[in-house]
This record gives sequence, structure tokens and C-alpha cells, in this order.
Amino acid sequence: TIGDAFMVAFEAPIEACRFCLRAQEMLYRSEWPQSLMSLPECCEVEGAWRGLRVRMGVHCGEVEIEENPITGRNDYFGPTVNTAARVEGASVGGAIAVTEEVLREVNGIVQNMAVYPLGPIPLKGLAEKPMIALLVNSSINRLHDVIREAQNKWPSDCDVAENPLVPPAVIQRPPTPAATLQSQLTKEHCRTQLRKSNVTVMCINLSLSSFEGYPNPAIDVNNIVVMIVDCIERSEGVCDSVFSSTVVGTWNCSKRVHGHLSYGVRALGLLYNALRTYGTHNAHCGLSTGMVLHGNVGTASQRFVTVIGGSVELACALSREAKAHSTFALHTSMPGHPSASADPSLKYMIRPIDKWVLDTPVPQHITIFEFRVPSLSEFATYAEDDSGWSPEFNDAFEAGDYTFLRKYLATAGKCVLASAEPISPGFCIDYSTD
Repeated sequence: TIGDAFMVAFEAPIEACRFCLRAQEMLYRSEWPQSLMSLPECCEVEGAWRGLRVRMGVHCGEVEIEENPITGRNDYFGPTVNTAARVEGASVGGAIAVTEEVLREVNGIVQNMAVYPLGPIPLKGLAEKPMIALLVNSSINRLHDVIREAQNKWPSDCDVAENPLVPPAVIQRPPTPAATLQSQLTKEHCRTQLRKSNVTVMCINLSLSSFEGYPNPAIDVNNIVVMIVDCIERSEGVCDSVFSSTVVGTWNCSKRVHGHLSYGVRALGLLYNALRTYGTHNAHCGLSTGMVLHGNVGTASQRFVTVIGGSVELACALSREAKAHSTFALHTSMPGHPSASADPSLKYMIRPIDKWVLDTPVPQHITIFEFRVPSLSEFATYAEDDSGWSPEFNDAFEAGDYTFLRKYLATAGKCVLASAEPISPGFCIDYSTD
């Protein structure tokens, strides 16, 4: 603490911004004494203001750390700390000022965040004017008030038209006093910031009816959803949505991943093992690859993260088909995109079962593959082919050491491929029978 201020350190800009946005919301929803609420600066404005108006600032970079001999806590020194303090001074009550470095890390990732660029602001002690933007919690309707106050504080620096800090899609402008609801929903206020990427999408469909016989179905459903999210995140993916009985995860959207399809396959293996350990088979998966649009959509006051494209629709359709036929996972890819069937390490784990026709201007055929857990004898045949397993596996097969083989197949990271990272070990489980 520094007088009436707090200096807080975080490991990443995302964590700092989420903390500030949450803190602004809690300040707004707190119960303040009537003596404070009677002050003009703290009076309640429904949906926008209530209580103390606290300004915040965030900057990121390297710092010097020393342990305080009295408190036992770390003290932070250096230009980054000084800049953060100056950035806080550039903010206004109820808003969070951030530098360009911070905004590039969090823009499009942190939710419930509205952005207004201030532009280059002169800060004491800094030779150059850093690019500053204001963040506001979009669940609180105070953006327009913050913009007016910022423009009064920095009248000659708020040049939005020439500000390269934020793409035009996220620049927020207050409506005119006479604006009606209809004018607020015009193209000027309904903005998008979508990017095109080649991604892998997984859709998991839960069979909720199968939980009816469980002692605590709500707890079991929650545990399995947490299990699914954990498997997605452990394989470098991002859980995009949980709605009703459906969970959607993506690779190479908001988080860039090289070889995203291999990580999606690994997530399937992790999930299969986790469900087997939990003693249930109530999840059915669809995995697809292709081009999608992803990013933010919404209005000037509220924004949402979305993923749109044929691959998402395919993954959802595959999960429903897997559920209808009581199989664990189905896979396909949009035309022109790689398929997991091309990986030799999945030779006995994936098989074609159907062909679909895409409803496009020019009808296109795609092959549907089923992921399955093969028998140990099929893996042994694969070892005979000598097309991917390590020498230790082949030696154990020739010696008839099936105990070693079962342990080998259940251990992630043992499969060695000549030209790619191993992706099949995620699908290896602990075998009890041949």
C-alpha cells in the first residue's frame, strides 16, 4: 500500500485486467454507508455509479524484486513500476487505464470489457507519450460517462480517428443525446472483430438422461464438465462454451497452437482415460478441422466471444451422431484440410465408417472416421509392421512380454514417430484383456 493507493503484482496482464474489472464491479455492488452515498461524487446513478469511484492503471514489463526485511513480502522497483503509477494517474474514476503492451495481450480474450482509446498521453517522467486506452466493465453502464470525463481531462489528446492502438472494431463512441434505441442498434454501434483461422474444433455431447440413476446427478454432471475442460486445457486447447449438455473446445483460435489437430486427438485420449477412470461413458465427441471466424461480436455496451464456421457445425453434428450410435468419438475435416487418418500412429485407432455430402454451392463429399480403442493383438500386428513404434516395443513383442506392452501402451510419450510429435499416446489406455 502507498497512502490511499495499492500496488499489486500479477504474473500476466490478463490476470491483472480481470482483477481490475472484477474489482470495479464489486465496488459498484458494495453496500456503502449513507453518509458516503450522500456526497455528489459518490451518489447512486442507477446501473452506472454507486459509491467510491476508483481509478486504476495497468502496465507490464520486467521489474527488479527485493524482499522487504520488515514485512517479508516482495518489493518491486524499476521503470515498469513507475510507468504503472503514471498510467493510473491518466485514468478516471471507475475506469482502468492500460498501456499498448497490456491491451495487445488482453484484447479479444478478456470478457466483459469495453475499450476506449485515449491515444498518446504525456506522462510525467517519460520522454515519449505512451499509447493509453481505458477499459470499463461492460456489465456496468458507465462507458459514456467515462468517455466524457476522459475527454475533459485530456481534451487535446483524445484523437480516436488517428489512434492505431485499437482496431476500429472496438472503438466505442457515445451516442448523441437525442439517440433512440433504433439508432443505437444501427451499423455504427453494432461492431464485430472477427479473424479467420485454420483450427480444430471439438464438441462433446453429454447423455444427461444416463445420470438419472446417480445418487447426486448434479454433482456428477459438474464433475464431468470440469473433467472435460481440464482435458481440453491440458492439451493446449481453450474451452469456448458450455451450454446445456454441450461443451465446445478449440485449438488455434484465441490460443495459437502449432499442429493443433494432434493436440485435439490427444484431448480425446485424455478424456477417454478420464471417463474410464470415473466409471462412465456418458460423453460423445465430434472432432473436425477447417477454417472458422473467431473473435468478438456485440454492441458498443456489451461484447461476446464467438467461433463461427462449418467446422463448428460439423463437430456438433458428429457429436450428436456419436451419441445416437453410442460411440465415443467421430472425426472428419473440411475439404482441403488435414485429417487424423493420415497419421500412421493412429493406424488401428481410427477407421472410416461413412461418407457425408456437404450442403454447399458445389456439393462436396467428406469421410467420417470413428475413433476406437483397438485390441492388444492389433497393436501387436502394428509392431510387426515396424511402422512407428519404438525398438523397446518391438523387442517386447518378439519376447512375448505382454505385461511390458500393456504398461508401454498406457504411458503417454512412449510412441516415437520419425517426422512428427507423437499424438497417439494420448489415446493409449490401461489394457486388462487382449
